[in-house]
Amino acid sequence: MNKNIKEALREMMEIISKRVPQGHKKKDSVNIYIAGGIATYFYSATRVSRDVDAILSHNVRIPTNLSVYWENESGEMEELVYDHGFMSLGGILPEGYETRAYLQYEIDNKLKVYILSPEDLILSKLIRFADHDEADIKSIVANSDAKKEKFRKLAEEYIEFGVGFRKQSAKINLEHILEIFDRFGD
Repeated sequence: MNKNIKEALREMMEIISKRVPQGHKKKDSVNIYIAGGIATYFYSATRVSRDVDAILSHNVRIPTNLSVYWENESGEMEELVYDHGFMSLGGILPEGYETRAYLQYEIDNKLKVYILSPEDLILSKLIRFADHDEADIKSIVANSDAKKEKFRKLAEEYIEFGVGFRKQSAKINLEHILEIFDRFGD
């Protein structure tokens, strides 16, 4: 039994790694970029998500009902589910998020597991900006090495060139997030 959510995530990544064709072992590996609540947990050990939001660099046939279990601090079993409905953030994140992500580990020389950089993770929450997103952003800013100016530059670029959202709302959210940096950042 997995003792914490990070162990559960690793077990899930090992299952996914088994689905990566052997050809990737000799060529380039498949990269998976973890976003959402799980990535937030890596930075802040606060809100625990029940699903894994991820972006894959290559198509991998992931089992339809992929889930693993772990034991929480109260000794209760929790289920961690792979979210097949999570849409690629390629349209939400500015170019280069892959190079800013932090490598966590590699499995069987086929699958590299990354966590989005804190700035890109915050940016992924900019448009929706639900209550839990705001709490996540505060926690990420307070507990990571997120840089305000780096975030501002990425966010302004995204707002300028992004599509499918109201730019004025995004600008208002950006100002609020920059205030969060002022209150909770270094």
